[in-house]
Amino acid sequence: MRKCPFCSELIQSDAILCKHCKKDVPKEKTAYDLMKEKEEKYLATLSDEGKKKYFKEKRTENIIKILSILFIAGFFISLAYDFSWEFTAVFTGLIGLYFLVKYLFKKHKEKSFGIRFANATSKYKANKKRYLIRTGVVVGALLIISGALTTNSMLKKQKQEMITNYPVPKIEVLSSKDPQGKADKYLLKLKVTDTENLTISHGDTVEKNLSGKSDIVEQEILLLTPKTDISIDAKNIYKTSHESILIERDKNSQELAKEEEEKKNSQIFLIEFDISDKETQISRKQEYIKSFNIPSDEYTRINNLYFAKGNLTLNKDDFAIQVWQKDISQLRSEVNNLKYKLKALK
Repeated sequence: MRKCPFCSELIQSDAILCKHCKKDVPKEKTAYDLMKEKEEKYLATLSDEGKKKYFKEKRTENIIKILSILFIAGFFISLAYDFSWEFTAVFTGLIGLYFLVKYLFKKHKEKSFGIRFANATSKYKANKKRYLIRTGVVVGALLIISGALTTNSMLKKQKQEMITNYPVPKIEVLSSKDPQGKADKYLLKLKVTDTENLTISHGDTVEKNLSGKSDIVEQEILLLTPKTDISIDAKNIYKTSHESILIERDKNSQELAKEEEEKKNSQIFLIEFDISDKETQISRKQEYIKSFNIPSDEYTRINNLYFAKGNLTLNKDDFAIQVWQKDISQLRSEVNNLKYKLKALK
């Protein structure tokens, strides 16, 4: 209820026509409307420079308010993640101190602190509902963010602790690892604990799903080669274990024959390579004799073998020819022996 400005009779707050004097009643102004009018009147008294300064200060205040909210949010986040919160708290305090100092010492026409406080109180009352909604939204959002981050951090810690304390799969080989003689099959026997998935690799791969407690596993393995490497991997949800064993057996007749054949082929290759090399040396020395051109390295060899010992009876050129002919004869003899061995192998 309110009074009619014309007849002073009580009328409804939202009435636009007085039921008593039948006059149009202007809409009742709220405290916020009054504050707006007051601000407009104050702006009307300012020069253009004064208005610019006023709006600049207002923008600065809005920016600092936003920064304050961000720093408060950072404070809650730092608490949620167990970070050091002193940095955020100091900055939040500095921003609060900035507002306090600015409020106490800013120069308006109202020099009295009481007037400024009354104006601030009036502004709050005029916009109380809006301020409460804004504050509730901001605080609610911060609490939701903080709660979500705190919950997430706690879940991560719990999961990490669970992973750390989770048992490691254990593999125990119960079957013998000794050589298997002529047997071409091997029965692998394992005892595995805390394992949910077991993989056995030995050329082929075998996977087994287990109970996760204590299990006895048997797997027959075909020994395709004299040495068989068996790889065993045990896994559970978080951890893995590995074991590797080598099982040997005697070579069978086919493998022995193949080994002998490979050895024989290797010897044949080496002999053929040696024959080719010696025949190349013979051909080169024969060319030396025909051209009678002594290479420097060959002359050095002859000099070290004969001239240095004082065995020189002919001139150097004739003696070199004799040495080469002797080398050729010796190389031919070696080639013949190698060809005989090669023939015997084939």
